[in-house]
Amino acid sequence: MGKKLDLLAEGFFYALANANRMTPPVVDEYLRRAK
Repeated sequence: MGKKLDLLAEGFFYALANANRMTPPVVDEYLRRAK
């Protein structure tokens, strides 16, 4: 369940970054920690 939630959050941030056409440092850092 927790892993599913993490994937959901990662997908959300990824979509957000794509929508902005650039990755904010905070999101970039989050994605780096998620991996």
